[in-house]
Amino acid sequence: MKNVTEFIEQIIVGLSGMDPHINQDISAKKCLFRIYRDVRFSKNKDPYKSWFAAGISVDGRKLAGPEYYIHIEPNGTFIAVGYWRPDKNHLEAIRQEIDYSAPELFEALKKGGWKAEDLSS
Repeated sequence: MKNVTEFIEQIIVGLSGMDPHINQDISAKKCLFRIYRDVRFSKNKDPYKSWFAAGISVDGRKLAGPEYYIHIEPNGTFIAVGYWRPDKNHLEAIRQEIDYSAPELFEALKKGGWKAEDLSS
């Protein structure tokens, strides 16, 4: 667990250089998700997850807002950025900004490797 915590600390340092809302005082331990599985309703009774995950935001992993998510597991590692479960007012504001800035959004997505057919669905 120590190596994962140190890894997340380094990710926080890197993010703090490009995102003004992320600072190096954010606790890596507050960002990590627990490794224990909830097995009450699962057929799989393994007590531990086979992955590590962290949600990095201004308030660790428990923020209802914009966040970086890191998921580390064999053959399934990925990084995601987004806003998990926005409240009604924030969702309306996000949709309005997408509507107002659609051409810029599509251009940024294309620069990121998205194809037109990916954007139409």
